[in-house]
Amino acid sequence: MRILQDVPGRSLHLQETRSLGAQFGCLLLFLAPFWIAPLIPLGLMLSGAGDLSSQRGSIAGLLMFFVFWYGIVGVTTAVILYSSRRPLRMTLDRDAGEWTVEERGAFGLMPRVLSVPLLELRELHLSTSRARGVTPDVGLGLQAKLRRDDGREENFRLVVDGLDKREEVMDFAFRCASIAGLRGYVIARNDPREFEITLGREVAGLEPVPPIERPCNYAMDQVSGLVELPKEVIPEFDPKSYRSPFQVQRWEPGHEVRLFKPFQAAAVGCMSAFLLPFAGYGAYATLTSQHTRSGDPIGNALVGVLWVGVPLIILGLCIWFSLPVLSVIDWASRTVVVARTRRTRSIPFDELTSVESRGVRTYHSGGKNQSSYNTYKVQTWIHAHGGAEVITETEDMREDPSTPYRCGLPLGVDLATALGLEHRYTDYK
Repeated sequence: MRILQDVPGRSLHLQETRSLGAQFGCLLLFLAPFWIAPLIPLGLMLSGAGDLSSQRGSIAGLLMFFVFWYGIVGVTTAVILYSSRRPLRMTLDRDAGEWTVEERGAFGLMPRVLSVPLLELRELHLSTSRARGVTPDVGLGLQAKLRRDDGREENFRLVVDGLDKREEVMDFAFRCASIAGLRGYVIARNDPREFEITLGREVAGLEPVPPIERPCNYAMDQVSGLVELPKEVIPEFDPKSYRSPFQVQRWEPGHEVRLFKPFQAAAVGCMSAFLLPFAGYGAYATLTSQHTRSGDPIGNALVGVLWVGVPLIILGLCIWFSLPVLSVIDWASRTVVVARTRRTRSIPFDELTSVESRGVRTYHSGGKNQSSYNTYKVQTWIHAHGGAEVITETEDMREDPSTPYRCGLPLGVDLATALGLEHRYTDYK
C-alpha cells in the first residue's frame, strides 16, 4: 500500500495502487475447471435423451452428486476467497475520530470494512510478518492488532511500500499512535529477523511515544529524526517450548546445561523398512544371476554392490547420524563436553570464543507426485580455538522458517550471556 497522505499527528491515508488482475486471473483459471467440468456429463445426458422420463433415475443421481460436489467446491472457493482478502485502503483520521480499513477479496468478493473509533482504541500491537524467503529486512509486512476498551480485537495485515527496516516499522507505529492518542510503547521483540511493538493509551510502565516532526518517505529511508532503534530484545529461552530431537535434561545457565539427543529409532526403522527389501532382492539376484552361475566374479561383484552394498551403506549412514549425542556445559568444571558415540570433546571455557545460532535451509526436489519444498532448522554452535561444535539443533520445519528461529535464537542468546561470549546469528541461506 502506498502512503497518499501523511499529516503528522492529524491523518494518515494509505491505498493499494497495484493491479491484482494477474493474480486473480490465475485464481480464476484454477477454480474454473472444478465448477465447469461436472456440467459436461449432464449436458451430454440431456442432449442424447429422447424420453426424459426414462432418465429420471440417472438425472436424480447426477443431481445428488452435484449437490455434494458443489458443496465441497463452494466451501473451498469461499476459503480461498477469504484468504485472498487484503486491504485496499486504510484511513486514520484524528478529526473524524476513526481508524478505518477496507478489505476486499479476489474479484471484489468477501468485502469487509473495519472501523474502530479512536476513543475506544486501547492498544495497538504491530509485528513484522516476513514473506516467505530468507533475506533479512526484505519482504516485511505488518500484522496489526487493534484492541478496544471492551477487550474486542481487530486484526489485519498490510504491506507498506518501501517499509523494509525495523526503524521504519517503529516510525510507522509512532505515526499511527500520535494520531490515535496512544502515548506509551514497549518493544516486545527486536532481533535480527523479527520486531514487535505494543503501544497503549496509558504511559505508566511504558516509554513515551516521541513526537513526529515531518512526513515520512520510506522509499528514500526517511523517518522522523527522533526514531532510534533500541538494543535487541529477545524473550528468554523456554525449555518446554523447544522443538528439537535434543531433550533439555537440565537448563540452569550459570550452573549446568545438559542437552541429550537419544537414539533416533523411528528414523532408522523407517529407513530399514524402505531399504532392506532392496538389499534382500539384491542378495537373491546376486545368488541367482547368470554371472554367479557362469563364475564371472566382476559381474557378480557389480550386482552385489548395486543391489546390496548401496542400500546397506545408506542404512549405515542413517544409523550413524541417529546415534545418541550428549552436550554438557558445566560452570563448576568450566568445560563444554560434546559426547558422541566414538568421539568425546572437552573444551575449557578459556578456549571459547563465541556462540552462533545458524539457520540452515535444505532444498528438497520432491518426487514424481510431490512438488519441491524447503525445510528449516536452527543449529547452536559453540566456537573455540580448536574448532566449532554443534551442541543442539531444532527440528526440521517444512516451509516454516519462523518456528525454528523462535525456538533456537533465545537458547543461543541465553547461553552466550551466561558464558560471557559474543552471540551472532547467521540467517538461512
